Amino acid sequence: MMTAAFDASGTEHDQIAIVVAGFISSANDWLDFEKAWTARLKVDGIDYFHMVEFAQSNKQFAGWRDQEARRRALLADLLDIISSRCYRKFGCGISIKTWESGISEAHKERFKMTAYGMAGSIAICTVDSWCQSERIRTAPEVVFEDGDLGKGKFQQEASPRKPEPIFRPKKDTVRADGTIVPGFVPLQAADLLAYELLLGIRNWQGGMPRDARYALTRFNDIPGEIKWLEPKDLAELEAMLRAVAQLIPAP
Repeated sequence: MMTAAFDASGTEHDQIAIVVAGFISSANDWLDFEKAWTARLKVDGIDYFHMVEFAQSNKQFAGWRDQEARRRALLADLLDIISSRCYRKFGCGISIKTWESGISEAHKERFKMTAYGMAGSIAICTVDSWCQSERIRTAPEVVFEDGDLGKGKFQQEASPRKPEPIFRPKKDTVRADGTIVPGFVPLQAADLLAYELLLGIRNWQGGMPRDARYALTRFNDIPGEIKWLEPKDLAELEAMLRAVAQLIPAP
């Protein structure tokens, strides 16, 4: 059984883009990944990895800002664990300006569309297309981070796909009734990839090389495809939605 784990970085209301990205591996290799990942974090007394906290040196990483050697060692080791156990990377990025101007508000409302949902749906399609090209007969399980904004509409968008996307936390979470929901550790790797891709987009739009950061150069060594939706892509989608809206009256 193959499983793809995806996380998002960026939002529609306060970022220049949104990225949904992650990795695919087998159930056995994900189990091995989780053991290696959690063991490496424990070396530094870390319970889970969240890239925003790591980058800003807060919460579990408080006091790490001036410990550059320690930071580099942890990041390099985590990237080694990802590259040695993940088969491929997948993802999709959308400029928020392109999204806002490319798809009409009427169609967004009619078809329950969000930038997050669109990026997630395309990421799933790239996974399914790869599996078909590799003649993998069983559709892979697809897991998304449970806290991502836009989950509800995305579930409606992706519901025809079987098996339906699963939403899980990236770390152990305590519910209101006291029960613990186990975290799906591969989502922490997806979090790292999505964060770095969004930062790469910011750097690129600011005139810096898109892959100037160390982590992105390492991710380049992992096969796979990260799509970037251009204005022409959304123009084509808008034309399709217009045609569908004309053929099928709104309920």
